[in-house]
Amino acid sequence: MSTQDPTSRSAINLLLHEDAPASRPQRTLRKHYKVWQACDFCRRHKYKCSGGTPCARCARSRGGRCTYELPYKRDKRRQSNVQDTPSSSTSREQSAAFASRDAPPDSYYGSSSNISFLRQAQEALDNDVNEAVYRIGDREFPDFEVASFILPPEPVAKELVDRYFNFNSPTYRFLDPQEIGKSLKKLYADPVSLDPSRAAVLFLIFAWGADGVKKPHCGTANSIRYFQAAERHLKGVQLSLIKVQADLLRSLYNLSSSRANAAWTLFGVVVRDAQALGLHRRLHKVDDENLHLLQRQLWTAIYILDRYLAVYFGRPCAIHDEDVDQSFPELSSDTNELDKSLLAPRYHAELAVILGRAMRLLYGPVIATSGTLATADNLYREICVWKEELPAFLNAQKLDPNCLEGLFRR
Repeated sequence: MSTQDPTSRSAINLLLHEDAPASRPQRTLRKHYKVWQACDFCRRHKYKCSGGTPCARCARSRGGRCTYELPYKRDKRRQSNVQDTPSSSTSREQSAAFASRDAPPDSYYGSSSNISFLRQAQEALDNDVNEAVYRIGDREFPDFEVASFILPPEPVAKELVDRYFNFNSPTYRFLDPQEIGKSLKKLYADPVSLDPSRAAVLFLIFAWGADGVKKPHCGTANSIRYFQAAERHLKGVQLSLIKVQADLLRSLYNLSSSRANAAWTLFGVVVRDAQALGLHRRLHKVDDENLHLLQRQLWTAIYILDRYLAVYFGRPCAIHDEDVDQSFPELSSDTNELDKSLLAPRYHAELAVILGRAMRLLYGPVIATSGTLATADNLYREICVWKEELPAFLNAQKLDPNCLEGLFRR
């Protein structure tokens, strides 16, 4: 009688919320997806390529030497997309494993977007470039196979959580490490009883921590699986503070994984859900100081990302300053050194305020009456004041970052 690894079985039960008999073996159903481009070695020898870097054949017989440098000639439309896109040389390794889906042809990119800049450069140079070059396509992930999903061992999971807090979120600090630690213990002790939203947050932390790490249960492929497991948990979940945290993590992950359109769409939901919870308004009576601080941290992170997405796409900000009276997190005089890391999100948010004004005054439909140059000069002066007020550990001109520890250096 075959038995299933308990870690794998608990993960499957957590995902499906059902207890399958331990005696029944799980059969992995593999779906074959089309490989967008074969590696150079497989193309030369006309072998079937599995995609990825390295592909299965190169990993097995060539010591991992696997390149995607030959021009792509399957059809002219694809060829022009690959050769003409400025980022194609740097993203070819990722594109080889996962296909890219173009944005709709009528997508709007405002004047602050780099896409708009490239179009202006094309017009100035009078070059004939395929319009597909100017579409920000989303990377597609492979299908998620529930039966093959396995939780990382608990020591690895703790390492991924530590990596997230120490490396991946220096200025987006909207999660409580203590609450995450409690959820992690429950995930491995009694996963079925763990709230789906909290489980989703953990899987998203795993996704962030595993990406780019060359260790067992890590790497890009496992990172994507953790992300997909989180998305599965969030289906049908009711609105709550934890769900907003999870959706913000998903937006940030999409943005870092060449899925900008997905990040933009999901982030619109994040903003509306946060407003539905009243995170944008100041509370006159606070019953739980820790919860109130966490709410302000979450709203600060949402505010920052709103400004950066607006600049990236050249589209209006979703949050308007005149509708918000919530303040950014502040530190008391008796704050310890570790808690001073919260100053980074605060100053990041203050910079985002200036960025939002620049979007409205320089790139909006109504240009400031003072004139473009005068407005730009005023914004520059605001940035100089902001920079001068930075504490030493956030200003490389005041203190060498090599003198700092861990998180403060980042």
